[in-house]
Amino acid sequence: MLAVRKRIRRVREALHYYDPSQVVIRRLKLTGVKAEVADVAVSLLLAAIFYYLVMPVLVGANPAAVVVQSCSMRGTLNVGDISVLRGAAWDDVSAPEIAIASPIHFSVEPNSIYNETEFLLFPDGQRLAVHEDGDVIVYNSKISGQQIIHRVIAKVTASDGRFYLTKGDNNTLPDAARIGCAVWEEAAGIRECVQVKKSVDGVCSDADAGWPGCLGTPLREDEIVGKVWLNIPVFGHVKMLFFHVITLGHGYPAEFWC
Repeated sequence: MLAVRKRIRRVREALHYYDPSQVVIRRLKLTGVKAEVADVAVSLLLAAIFYYLVMPVLVGANPAAVVVQSCSMRGTLNVGDISVLRGAAWDDVSAPEIAIASPIHFSVEPNSIYNETEFLLFPDGQRLAVHEDGDVIVYNSKISGQQIIHRVIAKVTASDGRFYLTKGDNNTLPDAARIGCAVWEEAAGIRECVQVKKSVDGVCSDADAGWPGCLGTPLREDEIVGKVWLNIPVFGHVKMLFFHVITLGHGYPAEFWC
């Protein structure tokens, strides 16, 4: 037993000796507070290198993890959760599938912005029930310019390609459902909807930035960042605190209080 303890101690001493922080401290002959600062700085640098360079290669997604900052997936993913991603091809994403002969298009039932979507309706008359059993993915919305983490509610093979349709579990409508506008106003060359309708009137496209209700578009299979592989509750608040309070100086986002 004594021999085993000696070997363990030698291994620990060797690991400590070759620790990158200790190597820097010895090379620069640092002591006291300077040595402690160098230890922390090197550790943070290595952590950043691992997160930004190594992890994306290991999991096949870049970024390799995201922090949930809205309530749209509340109950499944809550504000402050860290979702670790992994790369996902079409066949790796689990969701109900449907094939249509026309270009991508759909409507919803009930057709109201106040009621939860129960069915997706397609041009050829097919109906697909909406359930919360598909994989959760992350994508960069070309409309909002934000990174969105929502569930895939349908995989659609259409005449113009293969698409994912997504929706937040806590939202009533799919991301690509375009709400109708009853009254438009234009000021300084900017057109803005000042009164929305109570129903959906189409499907969002790349040209619909600023249109009511448009969070995203039907996603082509190569437009997703990755799918959620692992969820770590609460720890994302550390990043939110640092970036929103210390770096940007305006506190947590409003969605924190939902």
